[in-house]
Amino acid sequence: MEELNDKFYYVYSSSLSERIQIKIGNLEGKRKKPEYDKLLADPMLKYSGLCQDDTDDCADLMVVCQIFDQNQPLALPVSTSYKAFTSRWNWNEWLTLPVQFNDLPRSAQLALTIYDCFGPNKLGPVGGTTISLFSKHGLFRQGMLDLRVWPNRVADGNFPTTTHGKGKDHGKEQMQRLAKLAKKHRNGHITKVDWLDRLTFRELELINEKEKRSSDYLYLMIEFPTISVGGIPHYVVYFESNGEDIVSFRSQTDIVTVPDQEILKCFENAARIFDLELSNWQCRNCLLKDSKNFETKIIVSENECLKDQVRILSDVVSEQDLINCVQREKLEEISKQVENLVESKHHKLARSLRSGHCDKDAKPNATLRDILNTIVSYPPTKNLSNEEQDHVWKYRFYLSTHKKALAKFLKCVNWDQHNEVRQALHMMEIWAPMDVEDALELLSPNFTHQAVRRYAISRLQQAPDDDILLYLLQLVQALKYENFKTIHDEAQLEKKDSKESNSTITSESMLHRSTSYNQADQIASSNVNSVIEVDPDPRPTSLPENIIQNINLCTDSGNTDTLRSHMNEEEEIQDLASFLIQRSCKNFTLANYFYWYLLLECEDQEPNLKQDLEVRDMYLTVMKTFSQTLARGTESMQKKRFVLTKQQKFVDKLVKLIRTVSRESGNRKKKAEKLQQLLADSDMFKFNFSKFEPIPFPLDPEIIINGIISEKASLFKSALMPSKLHFKTIENEEYVAIFKHGDDLRQDQLILQMITLMDKLLRKENLDLKLTPYRVLATSTKHGFVQFIDSVTVAEALATEGSIHNYFRKYHPQETGPYGIVPDIMDTYVKSCAGYCVITYLLGVGDRHLDNLLLTTDGKLFHIDFGYILGRDPKPLPPPMKLSKEMVEAMGGVNSEHYQEFRKLCYTAFLHLRRHASLMLNLFSLMVDASVPDIALEPDKAVRKVQDKLRLDLGEEEAVHYIQNLIETSVTAVMAAIVEQLHKITQYIRK
Repeated sequence: MEELNDKFYYVYSSSLSERIQIKIGNLEGKRKKPEYDKLLADPMLKYSGLCQDDTDDCADLMVVCQIFDQNQPLALPVSTSYKAFTSRWNWNEWLTLPVQFNDLPRSAQLALTIYDCFGPNKLGPVGGTTISLFSKHGLFRQGMLDLRVWPNRVADGNFPTTTHGKGKDHGKEQMQRLAKLAKKHRNGHITKVDWLDRLTFRELELINEKEKRSSDYLYLMIEFPTISVGGIPHYVVYFESNGEDIVSFRSQTDIVTVPDQEILKCFENAARIFDLELSNWQCRNCLLKDSKNFETKIIVSENECLKDQVRILSDVVSEQDLINCVQREKLEEISKQVENLVESKHHKLARSLRSGHCDKDAKPNATLRDILNTIVSYPPTKNLSNEEQDHVWKYRFYLSTHKKALAKFLKCVNWDQHNEVRQALHMMEIWAPMDVEDALELLSPNFTHQAVRRYAISRLQQAPDDDILLYLLQLVQALKYENFKTIHDEAQLEKKDSKESNSTITSESMLHRSTSYNQADQIASSNVNSVIEVDPDPRPTSLPENIIQNINLCTDSGNTDTLRSHMNEEEEIQDLASFLIQRSCKNFTLANYFYWYLLLECEDQEPNLKQDLEVRDMYLTVMKTFSQTLARGTESMQKKRFVLTKQQKFVDKLVKLIRTVSRESGNRKKKAEKLQQLLADSDMFKFNFSKFEPIPFPLDPEIIINGIISEKASLFKSALMPSKLHFKTIENEEYVAIFKHGDDLRQDQLILQMITLMDKLLRKENLDLKLTPYRVLATSTKHGFVQFIDSVTVAEALATEGSIHNYFRKYHPQETGPYGIVPDIMDTYVKSCAGYCVITYLLGVGDRHLDNLLLTTDGKLFHIDFGYILGRDPKPLPPPMKLSKEMVEAMGGVNSEHYQEFRKLCYTAFLHLRRHASLMLNLFSLMVDASVPDIALEPDKAVRKVQDKLRLDLGEEEAVHYIQNLIETSVTAVMAAIVEQLHKITQYIRK
């Protein structure tokens, strides 16, 4: 016999980090069968578990457990595993809940619901029960409990609950009395006698089983875990960390006897403004009355019959009414101008250094967690309310493990307050590192503090060159939001280091390193550095004259042995310009596009605007620093600089040639002959276009070109007559490109970059939609290169072959394939249609007709000519997607399997791209000031237009229905078909 133990062993719940476990025992009691009227209404109930006879096997039931607090679930539900029952329901299974002891609130409740199968894919509740995890004394429950199950109800996790598991069952008080005695025995309040305990508990089991059978309810037996430390059972007592701290407060506030001078001064200024405005309005009222009287006399003298109307008009507005109206308006204006002292004081107190210690341990409840998760999921364009900012600031330490929450936190900081800035900088150090794509938001004009922008650059340093290349267009635009003074200071430091160098790069030394220069055209390697040799004359005389005056590319004061240490040590990079220069110096592909993007911004655009002049001066400084860094760098860096010079010289010569051709009188055929003649003539422009030193092609620097095939050059049928040029590569292959003169390609360049980005995002999700993101490079605001893809327009394919099917059958026939076409070709066509339908919808591409939709022989469909984006369209009532009748017929019609697959691909692509909405919105926000035509029309609405297309306000299921409606609307669009026919007629008349 054990003696009574008067010791109380316990542990705090806040010190336990283990997850909670609950054992599900058996289900006993009387089972109520459904009434006949319910069976008639739903015959499937006959096959449910509760309708089976006692002689049958027990139905396959399952128990679902979930923890609730304050009417909200704390975690996801957990269910029992499948078990085949025979004579009784006995799970005997421990369930591990996704909640730890130290995360439990005091009022947490365990909700258990028993489910049965009521038909195919249909579950129905057998009953539910709820029990609090902590007793009324704050002790975590232990041992086994028989919980009353409320029939045909889902467990209610609300407080107070309507499915209480310990509810009284009238007439069964003995069962509850015995349960309390068993609890006392377990707690050591009753002396334990082993032989007597065995007999007693066996008798208790028989009594409980008898009571359950005679009861009108079901009873679910569960068991709570026992916590043992050193083999000794311990109670778990609810406790919060720092709960023992004593916080003193005053029951009464002190009486303020000394007036606050700041408040008095504020109200004096407000009163002075009000009196002045009121006096002005009284004077205006007097003038108004005099004016009305004067006008009244004139009217009366002209027409005596209008006396009554004039009298009524004079009395409509009284002086007092006018004064009252003015007072209300001025009070509203003053209240907006004067600082709200209460809100200001609250803001300062909530964000003081003292509150930081309390906020470290602050943990949100279930409701606040939902609010914080909603705030974190906001798109970058969403402005936080004052209440939302307070939530983010208060729980900043809790959110510091969420990397996507950092941008939201930085938006809450008042960067004019020194205390807030100190705390914000500290939080940035301990915050979970942001993803590179999210860090782009910190480079927008919304974040001007240098520490924030340096943090963004530190995240970009972790990105591979492929990702930097993908965002390079926007990163060059982000230079406009940098501190211009910092960029100029860095340039002056570069210049100072250049003057202090002891050695110089002479023409002789560069000639010594270019011994293989005359044999460069014989090199057949694709490696850029293997073809790049140093020019004996390093000065890039081919640069435009208006730029070369501002960019000194000579290397007389350069240093080949030393390079600024910050170009080798990434941690010392302080601004975006230095980062881009440093990465471009190491990778020629980056250097190629970085140079051409910079050169475009250095052009004269609107010299009348002072801001544009300052921005252009900044870009000139960056270009100069970039050139000087390459010139004073290693031999490989000097080669990169030499190649960029040769590229610029080649483009300038080509521009002169195209200008000459455009000035030629005659038709397109005559101009094409002139083009071929000038390309073959090496004396006209003192440049041999047919054969020149190998250089990386600016459009695609991985392609090394060494000439243009003059006899294959041609002009397209359009107003500007762009040139189609066949370039010879060092591998004796041809690379075809289009050179457009007189056209601004910056908008096409942006759209193709976004298509390339979306293609990579979809490929990461293992979704290859067979897109064709061809290359576009704007070498100026008036000319540029476009990659040529061998293809025909859909209109031409329909005119020559009759249908898209016939076009595919012509090149890839197969009798056993769908529609007599190779299956892979149809698969490629369906995927490319789905991809471009979704992408052009998101980007708001307009002016879609069958002449700017192209088809390749391998089944790919793609779009060209992006002159209208972001919802602009010259045609009336355009459909949301370009999905013509001919395109749908090529899939087999709306009832075919290919069309259904097309719809599924559209849904999937749209959902995947929505998950990367922040990245796309960040990229567009950096392009707001890029002078892209359709963005410049409404720069403040550009990002919002893309966001509206993504429909971030919808759930995934709602988004699928939304896209489904868009597809159906586009397929059945009547106006689009009419406009397409008008376009055909217009094209026929032009021809």
